[in-house]
Amino acid sequence: MITGKKTGKCTVTFKGANGKSYKCTVTVSVAPTATPAPTATPVPTATPAPTATPAPTATPAPTATPVPTATPAPTATPTPTPITQQVVSTQAELNAALASPNPDLKEVVIEQSGASSFEIPKEDKSDLTLVVNAPNGEVVNNGNFKEIVIKAIASNTFIEKATGNNIIFQAATGRVAIDEGASANIEVNKGESEAPKLDLVNNGTVSELTLSTKADVNVSGKITATAIPVTSTASAGGSTISTSQNLNLKAESKVELTLNAGAESTTATVSDAANIPDVKGLGKVQVKDSDSGKILDTVVAEKDENVAVNKVSVTGKVEIAGDNTAFSSASVYLLNYVAGINAGNVSQYLTVENKVADTAEDGNYAFEAEWGNYYLVVVADGYRTALQTVEITSANENSFSCEIISLVAGGEDETGSVDLTFVDAATGSVIDYAVALEIREGANNISGKVLKEIAVDVSENGKCTIEELPIGTYTIQVVSADAKSEIVAAPFSVTVVSGQTVTKTFSVTRIINDDQIRFVLRWGDEESDAPSDLDSHLVGPKASGNGKFHTYYSDKTYGDTDTQENYVTYADLDVDDTDWEGPETTTIYKQTAGTYSFYIYDFTDQSDEESTNMSNKSGAIVTVYRGSTLLNTFSVPTGQAGNLWHVCDYDSVTGRVTGINTVGYWPNGGSDTVGMSETDVLKAELDRKISEVSKQKAALVDNAFKADLDILLSEAKSVNSTSDNIDDIKAMIQKLNDIIDAIDSVSNVENVIIDGEYADYEKVYNDEEDCDGILIRGKGENIGNLEITFANENGEKADVQVADVSGQDYVKMVTATNAKYGISRVWKIFYEMDLREIFSLNEDDIVGSMITRVDIETYDTSGWMAIYGVSESLPEFTVNTAEGIEYTISEDDGSHECDVVITLTSGEKTFKYYVEYERDFKLVRPDRISGKGIVSYSVSNINNIISVTGTEATLTDLSVTNDDENKSVQINKDEQGVVKEIVVTNSKYNITVTYSVKYTMLEASAIECDTEYEVSLEEGEYADYTFVPEKTGWYNIKNITSDYSDVYIELYKNGIRVDYSSDGFVEDAYLLAGETYYCRIRQFENENGVYTFTFKVIFAGDDVDMLSLPEFDGFTDEAVVADTEGTAFGDESFVEEGESTPEADGFTAGSGDFTENAGESIEADADDFASEDFQ
Repeated sequence: MITGKKTGKCTVTFKGANGKSYKCTVTVSVAPTATPAPTATPVPTATPAPTATPAPTATPAPTATPVPTATPAPTATPTPTPITQQVVSTQAELNAALASPNPDLKEVVIEQSGASSFEIPKEDKSDLTLVVNAPNGEVVNNGNFKEIVIKAIASNTFIEKATGNNIIFQAATGRVAIDEGASANIEVNKGESEAPKLDLVNNGTVSELTLSTKADVNVSGKITATAIPVTSTASAGGSTISTSQNLNLKAESKVELTLNAGAESTTATVSDAANIPDVKGLGKVQVKDSDSGKILDTVVAEKDENVAVNKVSVTGKVEIAGDNTAFSSASVYLLNYVAGINAGNVSQYLTVENKVADTAEDGNYAFEAEWGNYYLVVVADGYRTALQTVEITSANENSFSCEIISLVAGGEDETGSVDLTFVDAATGSVIDYAVALEIREGANNISGKVLKEIAVDVSENGKCTIEELPIGTYTIQVVSADAKSEIVAAPFSVTVVSGQTVTKTFSVTRIINDDQIRFVLRWGDEESDAPSDLDSHLVGPKASGNGKFHTYYSDKTYGDTDTQENYVTYADLDVDDTDWEGPETTTIYKQTAGTYSFYIYDFTDQSDEESTNMSNKSGAIVTVYRGSTLLNTFSVPTGQAGNLWHVCDYDSVTGRVTGINTVGYWPNGGSDTVGMSETDVLKAELDRKISEVSKQKAALVDNAFKADLDILLSEAKSVNSTSDNIDDIKAMIQKLNDIIDAIDSVSNVENVIIDGEYADYEKVYNDEEDCDGILIRGKGENIGNLEITFANENGEKADVQVADVSGQDYVKMVTATNAKYGISRVWKIFYEMDLREIFSLNEDDIVGSMITRVDIETYDTSGWMAIYGVSESLPEFTVNTAEGIEYTISEDDGSHECDVVITLTSGEKTFKYYVEYERDFKLVRPDRISGKGIVSYSVSNINNIISVTGTEATLTDLSVTNDDENKSVQINKDEQGVVKEIVVTNSKYNITVTYSVKYTMLEASAIECDTEYEVSLEEGEYADYTFVPEKTGWYNIKNITSDYSDVYIELYKNGIRVDYSSDGFVEDAYLLAGETYYCRIRQFENENGVYTFTFKVIFAGDDVDMLSLPEFDGFTDEAVVADTEGTAFGDESFVEEGESTPEADGFTAGSGDFTENAGESIEADADDFASEDFQ
């Protein structure tokens, strides 16, 4: 018998005769009270028979009939208690409970101790709580509940396939698996167990994991791009979390983290530094203050023997700080990372067992190591011990490259300084916000004791000087910025050398969105002998899913339209830095499912297959960021030849960065195909061909050719999207090339002739940017007789028919047909009168007493005019125009940045000339200066100074010659006969200028052919040399440090500049044997300091036609008719048309045929040799 006051189901446990325990479920309800039977009505007493009538007596009264007892009313049936919980133990009972119409049901309990399995159908039960108490049960859930409470579950699994459920885990132990496509919030709470143990397998999305009690949690599953938000509440202190997925931990209590492969980018926030987690395994955890966002610490994981690891090859290089030469025979040690080891005490940990290598002759070393965190220690006699923190993660599947280590010589009391400049990684510009710095000893050391904290104020424009740092290597970390510009904390290594100031530029990247990825490249400076131009290349999946995009210096942005036809930038490269250091920043703004590959291409050494400059000299480093997290840092491998570094791959599905870290050779000129397979390259070419043909198809006449072309384009698109067969792709490209030849035969305009004269024309494009017309400009009001020809590169011409058109904005229709291909194309012919025929002006049309000369350039619809004059500002002038043409002179509205605008009008036609004015300094500038020992001179009309360089101790012999008869010269000397002033007067314009003369005695070293000379110069500084050729011929003077540089080389003979280069390379200068030439070298390459480079003079050959040579006297008037060069140039025989007597130099004096370009600035001819005039 079961008694009790409650109703519903209950579980009864009893023992059977066999001694085993059994459970059964009993349903208890209240039976209604029975209605009592009614009391029976008594039978009336029978009347006795009459007796003989005696003597009559009185008759007795009859007995009264009793009244029947009343039937009692039945007892009322009581109302049943609502059933709010239903306990089930089988799938059938579970299905019935979930299907129950009971509106009072609030909780369904799966109660089963035996081995069992349950699958909950996909339906919305958000008003029910599901309780699982099945220690040996497997549950697969597809439904949505108010919450799911797991009190006990089999160790193999609870599988969650629904989205959005709240799961409360209270079991002593168990596993919860979030299936792919599913999501859940999970709370680990205290149940009967003091410390629940949860095995969480996340193949979907854990929206949040909360530890509300001390727990032991293991997180595994498919690697995803999104970190799991985890909160350890104040009650969860002492919990342990082992994870192979990245976590964002909010630590309200102190927990222990074990990071396995895949979890190395885990981060944490705390409100109390006491809750900074302990970390073991791989990677590191950056810990920020939850209120301020400031980095409190970066906890480097210490070794855990239970964490699975792989072994990889490790390479690196050791150099001598300061001169960057390779250091051989240094000892290399590798220690497991343990907090507290530093440069001061590391020597006591060095043993024979942890020595891994000695550096080779080229400074390189190599060894193998497991994933993990280490100290790399380099020891060499006479040098400070170098310490570098090394983080080898699972991203380094096969290899790892260490940053170059620089050894410093000197004592402990020696110091140096560091000048830092911080630039924005996305723009390359100096930052305009404040930053805070932390400095620690050792390279790549971002944890532990901070040596110095420095605040760089916004007013310092991103610059900072750190003085009197003890020599050695340091890590400088940017840890915060002002409120308006949140940045990602990033470390940089710098080596301080005794008595020197090290200048470094570092990049700072702003925080990007959590779903965006950024790659930042930086490399060595000029002094490190690094290649000047390294290029960033990103290859990734196109948004359409068809093919790959490629961002690099020539195509910086990849964009496309989304499903709403809005243009979206998917990825871009910010700037192409071609002169050392970087940064270059590539960002993925919107991801497409697939793999992205990031490469660095050595553009400087692209043609050298054996070059090791990128590997051994660049010091290139790539940092990879996601959101506010620094994911990975990759250093270029050393000791490898090639021009292409495949840095890493990024999987946008898993969010995982994998280091590839190989250097190889990519063919010369291959920038546009970097990272692409032969198939990818061919598909990209096919895609361009399809696009080219499709754009031109619209203008073709509808016929059989066009119909066949539609079919071919469809086939080409199919091949491009579905086929990887190289032969098929090549064959389709060839078919489209044949089509392009056919289209070109009716599209390439060969000649346009109006009334027998060639006419100017340009093609016209419609709103869809398709070319469908030709605009012709002619002399007349109307087009006249039109002849037009078309031909392709093979010389195949089209038949042309011209038809008049009325009522349109175009005047004729041209149909070009090539019968060979059966192709026809229609052209609209637009016509404009060439306004130059009406409005052209020449120099004599600009009239003003203070105007000295005018240069005019006339274009189709406007012109440009440079007016030179005597006055400081534009003087008054008038314009001579043809009959019927009027003009106005007005101020520029700012759109053309000129001084005034001349507008010419004839009827409804107008034409504008945009006028610039410059003061004409040639009026009072010496044309030529010569004298004993004078090597070179320059004239500045800004401050009226003539600078003269010569070989004499003082300048006493100087003369001036002028071509303009209106210019006269007076030379003023002091009492010692030293030239002090040159006064030039122009009598025609009555103006005089007095020039101060500044003389410098030349200090020139002699140089020889085929010998290298090193020179170090500040910006703008120059060095002078003398060179006497041993034989006559062609010579090159070249900066051999760089193929192209802002190094100016000037070559003088007898005071006249005979050759010049502004890119560090004078090529094919013809020099005469035995003559003395002066070479001046000036650098503008390094704006911030000294530029050191090597140059040499190279004899290029003497095979030359002597009569074709220019003279080296600058085409000046010679004093005598006879040739004085000693070589028969035949000057006297060159008689120009109209000359009666030949000039000594072969040109007519004062003819004005060699005028300066109108666009020259005031200083263009500051040296007065005007070599530009004779190009």
